[in-house]
Amino acid sequence: MKLGSAFILLMISFWTSMVLAAPYRRLVNFEWEAIENAKSYEIELKQVKSSKEEEAKTFTFKVTEAAWNGRLTPGKYMMKLRSRDYRGVPGDWSEPSEFNVGLETAVLKFPGGPGENGDERNRHHVP
Repeated sequence: MKLGSAFILLMISFWTSMVLAAPYRRLVNFEWEAIENAKSYEIELKQVKSSKEEEAKTFTFKVTEAAWNGRLTPGKYMMKLRSRDYRGVPGDWSEPSEFNVGLETAVLKFPGGPGENGDERNRHHVP
């Protein structure tokens, strides 16, 4: 009975960690030249997938400033932008612009020896 209970507890723990695990996201910032008389902007971000079987996600955001920031998962994206006037009438979409969201640089830290307590001699940056 103990083995069965331990197995069930292990499975619940494993399932919970999978459900609660959040994907890695990196902060991305965009700024552009403000358009005269624009009251808001729409940004469309579309993931570029390597194969046609994969479904590409499209995200649309509305902002009132000529800037946007948010967190995206690593990968390749296409971005388009358009403005809206005071009546809410949209302008034309910009030409799509491709960009990559990469992983942050890894910092390796070796245990023990010099470098403990903030000493930088045991840190190595990996590009």
